[in-house]
Amino acid sequence: MASQDNYWLRARARGVTRRNFLYGSGVAAAGSAALLAGCGDDDDETSPTAAGSATTAASGSATAAATTAAAATGKRGGTIITSKAAPDTGLDPAITVTNPLHPAKAYSHILQYHLTENKFHLDLAEKFEQADPTTMVFTLRPGLKFAPQVANGRALTAADVAYSYGRFPGTLKNFGSEVNGLQWNWMDSFETPDERTLKIKLKTPYASAIPTMGSSAFAVVAKELVEANGGKLSDVMNAGAGPYVMTKRDSSGARYERNPNYYKHTPAIGTFVQDGPYIDVWDELIIQDLAAVEARFLAGDTHIYTQGIDKLKAQEFASNKNVSVVKATFPGNSQMQLDNEKWAAHPKLREALSLSIDRTKYIASIHLGEGQLGSPVGPIFDSVLSQAELKELQKFDPARAKQLWAEGNGNTVFPNGLRTVSATFAPTTNIDFLKREIEANLGVKVTVTPADLAAYVAIATARDKQWEIFVASEFSLVTIPDYNALTFYIPTGYGAIFGNQRLDSAIPANAEFAKTALDKFNQQAQELDPAKRKQLLRDMQIYFLKEFRPALPMPVGQFQYAAHSSKLRNYPEKEFPFGNAGSGPYRAHNLSFA
Repeated sequence: MASQDNYWLRARARGVTRRNFLYGSGVAAAGSAALLAGCGDDDDETSPTAAGSATTAASGSATAAATTAAAATGKRGGTIITSKAAPDTGLDPAITVTNPLHPAKAYSHILQYHLTENKFHLDLAEKFEQADPTTMVFTLRPGLKFAPQVANGRALTAADVAYSYGRFPGTLKNFGSEVNGLQWNWMDSFETPDERTLKIKLKTPYASAIPTMGSSAFAVVAKELVEANGGKLSDVMNAGAGPYVMTKRDSSGARYERNPNYYKHTPAIGTFVQDGPYIDVWDELIIQDLAAVEARFLAGDTHIYTQGIDKLKAQEFASNKNVSVVKATFPGNSQMQLDNEKWAAHPKLREALSLSIDRTKYIASIHLGEGQLGSPVGPIFDSVLSQAELKELQKFDPARAKQLWAEGNGNTVFPNGLRTVSATFAPTTNIDFLKREIEANLGVKVTVTPADLAAYVAIATARDKQWEIFVASEFSLVTIPDYNALTFYIPTGYGAIFGNQRLDSAIPANAEFAKTALDKFNQQAQELDPAKRKQLLRDMQIYFLKEFRPALPMPVGQFQYAAHSSKLRNYPEKEFPFGNAGSGPYRAHNLSFA
């Protein structure tokens, strides 16, 4: 189907019948998304939507028709101008997640997942079926073609999708991909019985398969271009079938113009429109001076403000006639990642570090009072621990912190203090705050090294960490608890890539903990019963918080704010994290000018 409600939400209200289990388990495992593959059962009349048959084509579904009727309209034409603070670090969607506009424009994906609606809309595919618990079947739209500049504009087939998904292990191994295995290692093999049919065999049932496939990394590429460029597309401007083609990429920015080969979405659904996006051109400027970014936006010279804004800035912007401000629930996370090969054998030092941070003051200072304590599961999921529980597990006690640091011989373990990294392309208020807290309340010097985007990513992912603590968040996929925050805690995710939480670690305490963490993750990932899975997720969060590793969650905002030109229509007011190419304004085809 082209649009699906999330089975996990439905199951909360009415339990899990045997038929639900059989159909839902095909993509059933982790966190908040056991998707029922469009299959009705005896209880369907109590669900939010009438799902219909799993094999119903998109154009024939009641949900698709309803969404089409509600689709916003707009006029065609115009150029959207936006900006970013640093040049991209590469164009390959299977390697780079820090360049969200590119995969959203130059590439197509098999589906689009909407977090706030908890639904997905088919994109390259026109039909989805859950054949059995470990087999997903997608039928592609007829007549798909790559852009004219890509492989002579040849037909795009199921084999291209299978090839694109099959690249992930190689790009991680050979090119240090930022797309960690948590996104793709649930896939076992692919079958393409004909040019329009893709069968994905799963290693085990995995509930988060559909949301995960909404990630920007699951872009479909042309094999010829990959092979002609040594296995990667880091400098290849066009290798896809997206709504636009990249016509410029230099030190001043990038430009995307309409792809004449782009396919129709019939009927229009979600933010997709039938004859391709309303906007003709997207211009992305590189403006490194953040004050200049703001000035140009307020003057109406750019149309989307890509820097995060807080409550005060939102109030300031709202008084400008050129600007519209939107507010939504914050779906993200913030983690103080530890280099676990340095911290694993020192439980007293990990606890001391956590106790040295006044999170209440952090919320008041960084989030202007509109904040909440963070957890290993993101705040939008019902399995997240309550604020009262988190307060008990994330105490502030500087006296105890100094005592534990002394007992654990912290100054001997870390004779030069602690090192961290700040981003030159974003505000550093949180890093500055944490430095002051640790130095004042723990008595330990903190050295901050500024880094531009390329250096920042390289420093974060290098095997030999030139830091002890590293504050990071993940916005390339904000759809499932596995990836929303848990990726920083799992050795198959950023826990290993960023935090050196490795199964093959030479430090026994690190390897043992990594195995335990993965076992706990896998246990909840294969639990279909919503109540049981929720409890497993809660237990896992408590375990990580009591261990004070492999990361320390930092407070996060209760809300997020965004600003755009008042001339724009159909801006996605509930989904707008700019680091995410899977949904939000970069993927919305119905954006238009008044």
